[in-house]
Amino acid sequence: MTITTEQEKIYTDMLDMLTWKLEKEITNYALEHQEDLLDEEEGYLSRSLCWSRGTKTHRTVINPYGQFRWVEEKTPKNLLVQITNTNLETVYSVLGEV
Repeated sequence: MTITTEQEKIYTDMLDMLTWKLEKEITNYALEHQEDLLDEEEGYLSRSLCWSRGTKTHRTVINPYGQFRWVEEKTPKNLLVQITNTNLETVYSVLGEV
C-alpha cells in the first residue's frame, strides 16, 4: 500500500510532535538517532528511535499514533513506560483540542 505526499506530510508532522515531546520529557535517556520507515503493510510512516544511556543503546519503533510497532528485547521497562506515558499525554492533549 502506498501513501500520498499529503499523507506522508501529516504522518511526519505527527511523528515530529511525538518525537519532540519524548526528547523533552525523557531526561534520563538521550535520543541519539531517528529514522522514518514506510510501513507498507499498514500504509503509514513509523519512526525508529535510538535511545542511549551511558554506553547502552536501545531501539524502539513507534507509529504516528504513539503506539509501539517494535521494541528491542533488551529495552528497559522504565524507558518503555516513559515513552508510553508521554505518548498518551501528547495524544490526549491533541484530542482535547479537537
